[in-house]
Amino acid sequence: MGATKRMFKYQVKDLKKSLLIFWMVIIVITIGSYALNFLISSNQDIFYFALGNRGTISVAGALLLPVIIFILSYTIETYYKAFPISIGFSMTRIDFYTSIVLSGILMCLALAAILGILLKLDFLIIRAMGREPLVDFKTFNTMSDSIFFIVSSLFISLLTLTSIFNLGGVLLYRFGAIRFWGSYLLLGIALSFINISIVQFFTTYFIWDLFTTRITFSHVLYLLLIAMICYLLGYIVIRKVNVKGNVN
Repeated sequence: MGATKRMFKYQVKDLKKSLLIFWMVIIVITIGSYALNFLISSNQDIFYFALGNRGTISVAGALLLPVIIFILSYTIETYYKAFPISIGFSMTRIDFYTSIVLSGILMCLALAAILGILLKLDFLIIRAMGREPLVDFKTFNTMSDSIFFIVSSLFISLLTLTSIFNLGGVLLYRFGAIRFWGSYLLLGIALSFINISIVQFFTTYFIWDLFTTRITFSHVLYLLLIAMICYLLGYIVIRKVNVKGNVN
């Protein structure tokens, strides 16, 4: 437990730094987006750096994509930065992996909380600009749903994505870029025989549903089950991994 705490503290410190830089950049861009949409766009059908649908607009809603990209890059980078350090701490792989899961949960909670607050404020800011805010995001409604429901919905969805990215990250670290992307290519070829691309496979049958289906109790159980399976598979892989310095 002591080793897990040491590694967790290290990862939390690194996570805080990464989140601070990420949100500083995002907040500056977001403020600029509001200003641009307020000062330049007199046409209700035109919007900049924002989501829009039939005259409605949401600047904060467009932040979901950079949040997902941040999770993907941070999750993969963690194995190349933290795993060699954990071995230096004489940690067991289960201690290291436990800290990975805990820091992942903390990361998703922080991202969901900040994004949820921004989405709630977005409704008020867009209204104050004289524009019609986009409030229906399928999984939640920023006008009628509570901040708790919005943050909870985002947290569950982001945690599930994190578990998937974590599995991809540990596989990339374990097998290297050539074999990892080679397998990806073979999967794409296999799916092409049934006339479906890899991107279409995941967006149609899984990832798209994460952000287009309202969170219910059964939905939560389904997503948590997927997260548990992905994290379990990740641990099975990490048990036999040797330390590497950087991406192959």
